[in-house]
Amino acid sequence: MSRPTKRFRSANYNPLSNVTSLHSLGLSFHAPEDSIIQQSRFSDDGRRIHNRVIGAAPVRPRRYTAIEPHDDWTDFEPGLNEYSGFRGPEETPFVFQVRKGRVTKVSKRKIFASDRPMKIFISHRDDYLTVQMILKGRGDRVPERCTSCPSDCAPVEPAFRCIDCTHSPLVCQDCIVQRHQCNPLHRIEHWTGRYFKKVSLKRLGLVVQLGHQDGSECPTPVLGPSKFIVVHENGVHRVSLRYCGCERSVSSLTGIMHHKWEQLMRNRWFPATHTRPKTACTFQMLQCFHMLTLSGKLTAYDYYGGLVKLTNNTGEKIPNRYPSTLRVSRQWRHLRMLRRGGRGNDGERTIAQTKPGKLAVQCIACPIPGVNLPEGWANAPDGIKFIYAMFLAFDACFRLKRKKVSSWTRDPSLQDGMAYFVEIQPYLAWVKKMQEQKEMSTCTGLSALDHANTKYHEGYDDTGKVAGLCARHEILQKNGMGATQVGKRYANVDFIVASLLRHLSVLLALVLSYDIACQWSKNLIKRLKALPPFIRLNLVSRVVKFVIPKLHILGHLIKCQEKFSLSLTGGVGQTDAESIERLWSGIGPVSTSLKEMGPGSHHDILEDHIGYWNWNKITSMGALLKRRLIAAFKEYQGQFQSWAEFTKSQQQHAAEWKDMVDEYEGGLSEYNPYASPLSGKTAQTVRLELAKEAIDKATREMREEERQEAEQVEEDFEDELPDLETSPGEFLYFGLEIEHQQRELGLDISSIKSPTNKQMTAILDRRTKLTKQIRRFRALQLAYMPVSLQAIATLPASQTGVNAEEIPLYLPSMLSEEQRSSDLCKSCLPTMELRLRDGQLNEHLNHLRQALLVKKRMLTYKKTNARNQGATTRSRALIARQEKKVKLAATSYQQAWKAKLALVGGDKNMVGWKELLQEHIVCMEDLQDAEKKKAMAMKQHRKEAAQRALNGENPVEGAREKHRVPSWIWHFASDGELSKDKVLYEGTSFSALTVFQPLTFSYARIKRWREEILLLQEEMRRCLVTLRWQAESWEKKANIDTFEGERRVPAHMPMGKLQSDPEDIVVEHFSSSDVEIVGARSDDEVEDESSEEGEEVEALVDDDNHDDEEEDDEECEEDVPEDDEEIMEGDEDKAPTNYYTITENLYLIGYGY
Repeated sequence: MSRPTKRFRSANYNPLSNVTSLHSLGLSFHAPEDSIIQQSRFSDDGRRIHNRVIGAAPVRPRRYTAIEPHDDWTDFEPGLNEYSGFRGPEETPFVFQVRKGRVTKVSKRKIFASDRPMKIFISHRDDYLTVQMILKGRGDRVPERCTSCPSDCAPVEPAFRCIDCTHSPLVCQDCIVQRHQCNPLHRIEHWTGRYFKKVSLKRLGLVVQLGHQDGSECPTPVLGPSKFIVVHENGVHRVSLRYCGCERSVSSLTGIMHHKWEQLMRNRWFPATHTRPKTACTFQMLQCFHMLTLSGKLTAYDYYGGLVKLTNNTGEKIPNRYPSTLRVSRQWRHLRMLRRGGRGNDGERTIAQTKPGKLAVQCIACPIPGVNLPEGWANAPDGIKFIYAMFLAFDACFRLKRKKVSSWTRDPSLQDGMAYFVEIQPYLAWVKKMQEQKEMSTCTGLSALDHANTKYHEGYDDTGKVAGLCARHEILQKNGMGATQVGKRYANVDFIVASLLRHLSVLLALVLSYDIACQWSKNLIKRLKALPPFIRLNLVSRVVKFVIPKLHILGHLIKCQEKFSLSLTGGVGQTDAESIERLWSGIGPVSTSLKEMGPGSHHDILEDHIGYWNWNKITSMGALLKRRLIAAFKEYQGQFQSWAEFTKSQQQHAAEWKDMVDEYEGGLSEYNPYASPLSGKTAQTVRLELAKEAIDKATREMREEERQEAEQVEEDFEDELPDLETSPGEFLYFGLEIEHQQRELGLDISSIKSPTNKQMTAILDRRTKLTKQIRRFRALQLAYMPVSLQAIATLPASQTGVNAEEIPLYLPSMLSEEQRSSDLCKSCLPTMELRLRDGQLNEHLNHLRQALLVKKRMLTYKKTNARNQGATTRSRALIARQEKKVKLAATSYQQAWKAKLALVGGDKNMVGWKELLQEHIVCMEDLQDAEKKKAMAMKQHRKEAAQRALNGENPVEGAREKHRVPSWIWHFASDGELSKDKVLYEGTSFSALTVFQPLTFSYARIKRWREEILLLQEEMRRCLVTLRWQAESWEKKANIDTFEGERRVPAHMPMGKLQSDPEDIVVEHFSSSDVEIVGARSDDEVEDESSEEGEEVEALVDDDNHDDEEEDDEECEEDVPEDDEEIMEGDEDKAPTNYYTITENLYLIGYGY
């Protein structure tokens, strides 16, 4: 039980305030239990002393004002009182610290020697070195004779020792050989008189007898090769061996004498060849290398090189057994995969009869009908049917290349089609048939299809890999991978997708994620029907949703983002679909070695690494799902409260807009409430309208009016009379065109730091052309705006003699209200400019959005594909050019906004458009994205970040949509009209339009988090059910009795038990108290919910009897539990017990509020 925190005075604190007596002054700062005050006084005659004891009232606890901590504050300890001159306690077990704005007293941290291990080592390293030197020699206690020899034998000087045995004293040659009859691969050292020298047991006379498990000698031995080599985990060894030739070597497999390879295998030595083996690798070495290469991506070349150095690091030539080791390690991987896939316990089929995908590690959280889905799952209510959907993500990785090395005939695959790759021969035949297929994307710039028919495949048989995995759990699916030959063509992807989907039930709804789904989904049904018969599919009978991963979708056009966004698609929860990118990141370190392999080796080793990836995901899935569920509850409650407050001010529209979202996601309406209203009037549209209006005016009246206004000007400009055929609208549009050219020229000049002569000539030519246009505009101003010429005449010479791009045009927006309303300015011009500025604002805002999207695609393209100096330089030049377009669009919008602000009298509420600041000029990302990245970089440690990446928990760039609201430029739309009651959408006024999309996006986030909670709960239940089913399956395999011969059965029973035991262990791990409380529902509960409570869900969704909106809000608040603070502030490592209750409430309310 922790002690209660004491409160201390935060300011003006006197440490002597608790001193109760002058006699105890300086001895204690704490009051005794019975505080008293002793008062003494003299009598009147001065001969007596009267003592009086007064009980002190207990000090009342005082609450001190919290103070803000400061960075310059440091912890302090009570010491010498500088005011009183008395010394405090010599040693205090506590210190004062400022925490959460309050001064608190905390205990001192004890310092142990283990806190500074390197410092301790430095002080003792001389002793460590002395011990090592002793071990390098014979030691400080050397016996004169071998202590292992019998006492009646002649004394022999000990000169041999083993560096692998735990206790290895110096012994003689005969004793060292006798000791290592069962350890023939230990390393022996011989004392030469000056130093220890390595020597092999073969040279000392040790011969290994095979075929006799008890180590006895064979009466009829068969001598093995004289140069037999064994590769062990401690080095490469030369070994003398004898095979068994007696009756004890009769094989239980064939009933005849053991073959040489079988005797080696029974000795746990894997032979490199089958007929006449001269090399073997020990099981220990193969296991060690297998785990090292899987976990650390260590290559066989480096590992074998290390074994050679471990054997002899002086340059002595060692027999090269690297090719043999490669071959054996590949066979070991294959047999291990067969054993773990249950092929060793199958008494009916041979290995060649293995079904496609049988050796793949299967996801335990994905829906498998007949295994982990309840009865009647296909008839679940529409509100919860999405929890039984299958989420799949497809993508290609062009780093997993393979050069034109060897062939399938010389280097075949040992497990063709048995695990993750598609069957190779049908696949190659199909690809060859469709090699002339051409398809280019017009949407995305993520290098998906734009390299489909380029020359990047020269010198490679495989240019990359296409794979499909479950998008939520990052586990590669059966037969879900294939090689690409010429980029990412539809023919390759279609075959792989169909090969994967043949293993899934047709009743499962599908959510297919692909970074070019917007293009690939077109005509997909037609293409799948043309596939080979054994994988031919008909998607018409399936429910399929096509989506684009959250990161990749940022590089697509806006129409694709609105249609294929995971954040705006119902029933997907918070799936980011970038899980396959994490797979490529995990497999990437082996791509260098895979590139040089033959086709069979390439496939087998890559499948081995993928199997290891899948298994790690399964073992860590329990803790991962728990963390995700805790985070989902917290985020859901925060989003729900934010949405509830957001809708209070939009009661008249919130219900209608919410219904629009529900109908669109439910497929009941084609109107997309998430679509950005980019359409609107442009400057050209307004120009056309003004031109039509000008035709209605009589040319004679217009000329007369212009002539009368021109006569009022004091100065005579008869030599530059304006073209009175030009209408006022054309005059203003001409001025806006000149203004835009000035901005372009100014940006171009500012981007050139040191212009060359050629660049200066081009600038001067543009300035000359622009000056002529301004002179033409001034002539028109004489007719329409003489007041502008008067204002220009009053300017100082320093402002009139500037460059062409800096000359002020003095449109109506640059004049004062008095000047615009005077007779020297046509009254229609301010209104016309107001309309033109609205068109400009809409046009430049659309240009800004498009420019930002193109820049985003360019940056992603450069990061993905630019790999040399030339390509990087060209990419940077293109990005700089695009950045200039972004600045031009932003500057044009800002100047148009300021111009309209001036025209409406400086009232921002009357502008109708939002002000564009620099922080708003971002793509579909968070406004505080840079600050978040910086904070994360400072707080996260490398080890924690690596672990999160392994678990698939690192946030994806596009996944921030679930936490934030994007910049207003992506959802704001305005017609620019001053009238507030103009209807832009049916039933939506201008004032409500500015909050329409933020509210729909907020509502979508709530729905996605609610779906995430239900999906996680169902996935946790499926994990437990699947693991129990797998354990039961292994139990059955352990008891099969259909093997040929009774002698084979006992060997398979332990394997079945061994395989079922890890499943039971994982079940126990998943069924721990915390995880089970969070979301492990039983099958009976799910069946009851699907059948009985489904009616309540439908009733709540379709209930239209609640007329009072305030009552609906109150009911909605009641659905959220009162324990919000416990969940938000509780310990993340332990889920509160009310999680199950919360989930049940969410399960009941479905999609209704």
